Parts: sequence; C-alpha cells; structure tokens
Amino acid sequence: MEENKKVNSKDSKDVLLSDKENELVDSLIDETTKPSQVDETNPSSENQSDLEGEVDKTQQALDEVSQSPAAKENQLDPNILDNTSDVIYVSLPKYEGENIEQDVEAKRKQFRKLVVKSNRYSKYGMIAVFVLIIVSFVLGFTLPENIKWLTYIFIALAIVLLVLMFILTRREQKGISLEVTNYVSDVISLVDSFVFDNPRFEDVTYSVKDKLQLDDIVQAHYFDTINKFNSRNVVKAKLNGKEFKVGEIACVNPFQATSTQEANAKKKPDISYGIFGKYICYPLTLIEDTGLIVRLSGRNAYMPTYLDGYLELQVENLKEDYKVWTTNNVVATNLLSNPELIEVLNSISPNDFLENVFLCINSNGLKIALNFNESVMEVPTEAPINGTPYQEYKAELDKVIQIIDIIEKSNCSNK
Repeated sequence: MEENKKVNSKDSKDVLLSDKENELVDSLIDETTKPSQVDETNPSSENQSDLEGEVDKTQQALDEVSQSPAAKENQLDPNILDNTSDVIYVSLPKYEGENIEQDVEAKRKQFRKLVVKSNRYSKYGMIAVFVLIIVSFVLGFTLPENIKWLTYIFIALAIVLLVLMFILTRREQKGISLEVTNYVSDVISLVDSFVFDNPRFEDVTYSVKDKLQLDDIVQAHYFDTINKFNSRNVVKAKLNGKEFKVGEIACVNPFQATSTQEANAKKKPDISYGIFGKYICYPLTLIEDTGLIVRLSGRNAYMPTYLDGYLELQVENLKEDYKVWTTNNVVATNLLSNPELIEVLNSISPNDFLENVFLCINSNGLKIALNFNESVMEVPTEAPINGTPYQEYKAELDKVIQIIDIIEKSNCSNK
C-alpha cells in the first residue's frame, strides 16, 4: 500500500467486492464499505451546539454524540448490506473446515462461475444484435428494390432481441443481487467462525448488517476530527464475563502525510484512513482514570491528533516502532514495566496483511484498531487468495486476548 494507499487506492479501499466483468455486481458492491458522508465531527471543538455534529472534549459531549446530527446522519445509501432496520444477531456457526483460506477460495471460485455464466448470456445477446444490424446494413445496399423489405425484417428482429435482452438482463440482475448478498454473508460468516473458534469466547453472535457507532471511535480519544466513517460485520462475545465486540471500520480523517508522500509534493490527497480494519471494544479501564495510547508504526499509520492532556512516554524494552502517550506517567510506567505485556506487544509487527495498530485505554474502556490491508478486509471475487490473511487475523486477535488478560491481572486495572 504505497503512497498512503488507503487514500489513493480508493477503489480498493472503498470496495469489498469488485467484479469488473459484471456492472451490476460492481454497482451493488461498490457501496459495501464506502464510508458514508457524515457531517464533520470534531471532538476538540468548543462549539457544542453546532448542528454539524461537532463533539466537545468533555464527557458530556461524548454522551451526546449518539444524538448528534452527525451520528443520526451516518447512514449509507440503502443497499444490500447496509439496511440496518432488520439487524439480527445470530449465533456464529462452528468452524468445521481444515484450512480457512482454501475454504474461502472454494466459495470464490463457485461465485465466479456464476458471474461469468451470467455475463456470457449478455455477451451472446449483444453479438446477435450486432450481427443483425450489420446484416441489415449490408442488405440495404445489396438487395434489389423489390425485396429491400427484408432489411426492415432484420432491423425489427434486432429491436425485438434488444427488448428481450433488457427484460432478461433485469431478471438476471435480481438473481445476481441475491447471490452477491448470500456470497458476502457466507464468506464473512465463514471467516468469523474460524477467527472466533477459541474456547475463551462464549456466547458468540454476529450480524453482517450491524455497525459500530461513532461513539466507539470518538471515545478512543485518538482523532480530533472524523470526516466520515462506515462500519459493518459486528461480532459480539463474552470474554472474562464481559462483552468483547469487534467490527469492521473504515474511518476517514484529514490528510496526514506519510514519508513517501512528503517526498512527492505533487500527490497530496485531502483525506487519510485513520482506521481501515478490525476495531475492538472492551470494558477495561485503568486506575486513576489513566488515559493511555499506544501506537505501532507501519504502512499508513495515522498519528493520534487528540492528545490534549497526554504526554509522550519513553518505555524501556518496548521496540522503537511503538510510540506511547499517557495522562499518568506513574500508572502507565508501572503497567508497561510488565515483561509479559512488553513481550506480547513486541511480538506484533506489520507484515503482508497487518499494516499498523493502535491501542487506547481511558475511562470509556479499551479500544484497539488492527488495521489490515485488502487481503483481510475485502471479500475476494476475482483474484485468488494470496497467503494466509485469515490465519493472520486470528493470530493477532489471540494476541489481543493476551493483552487484555495481562492488563486485567495487573494492579493498574480497575477490578
């Protein structure tokens, strides 16, 4: 994802599915993860009464976010996956496969065959119409005057065929839209069932249509401005008797240059993706209302911009890819002096799938963003699955569980 790919590769970032051979599939899927346009949300704004949904730094404003116009207007245009009026959580099925990537690839191939078959009929129809038009044109110049009426017969046949193609195409589109819905839901369910196949999780339920809320992002105290965001596929489970919630999020923020973009002044987009990945919420807080932000650098890593009251903290033995900010040096230093926690944090590194990570703990709980690239976030359609993206997601989530366990057992957490 070179040159802030989360911004420049809009087609790949904003689209979970993409089938260029099928215009309908493109139109249906192009909205699947496109961040919806919302009023700008600025947690550090002093104007709490602003009808654009700006959010003040105070807890009162955080409580009011869900009622703000920004929150109310954070809805995508209606499409197959974004109708939240009928959100239903169902139990996540047990994973029965042996290799998750092979299982998803099998579903992808089956879906591709269906799309190619649908396109084939449309192509054959267009070829037939084209042939009839050419024949009509040739006959118009070559036939004697007394039988030129045959030309009009061919033209009429072409018109009839076009009408039939239109009717059949509309019917095909309805069928394909249903297949797209089923395919996306099946793949998401399959991947989630693999990732959450862990005895530590209890009562696991999921909803492809549900979304995380604006509150969930604002309360991380990471971004001072959120331009717009979208979410889908929320999984809820019990971990240590508390709700563990994970959802997919694409969060658009004001542009923040990477080192590559700074070297190339001609390419400076207006926005960056502060989050494009799996976003975790868990009710874990630290003593003395301590605020803590830990960011792991990597491709497209977004620096926190809402650091009022936070100071940077140097942490011994934590690898240099990390940066830490806190509101309480004593508590944060005590927590991050735990060798087990340092070991787990140091084991997380950007790779072919994971781009960067940030962790926030404050009075609103724990928020963790695992920012992945398209190999994890997209539902594959055209290209075969490359590598083991879903196994990587599961491995990182297992590390999140370790982090939670270590912090909760420490003397720095609120019991």
